[in-house]
Amino acid sequence: MGKSGPQLCVLSGFGGPGPARPSVSSLIAQIVARGYLELTDDPADGRRWTVDLTDKTKRDMRRLKRASGEVEEAIDEMLNESGADLLASVDAFEHAIDARSLEERVHSHLARLREAANR
Repeated sequence: MGKSGPQLCVLSGFGGPGPARPSVSSLIAQIVARGYLELTDDPADGRRWTVDLTDKTKRDMRRLKRASGEVEEAIDEMLNESGADLLASVDAFEHAIDARSLEERVHSHLARLREAANR
């Protein structure tokens, strides 16, 4: 068990079709070099490594989670200030599309333009 829960065994999920092992190994090495993951020897099999998040990554993830909540609150605030009920507008738009497709509306509009041009 890793510091943040169950550890992942490097490459264990890549036995079948998908990315080549050298590509996955290279990608993991780059992520480790940037300080996001740490590798440890797998105690059950010395030929394998396990991967765990670094403390830096865990801190960054907590900050991102807080920031995403703040962004969501800011969006809600903007929608409330606009006075528009976005969900109701989307629902009305869907009903309008169901009643008459966008393609039909474009063809109708073009026909009116051609008719007006021929007058």
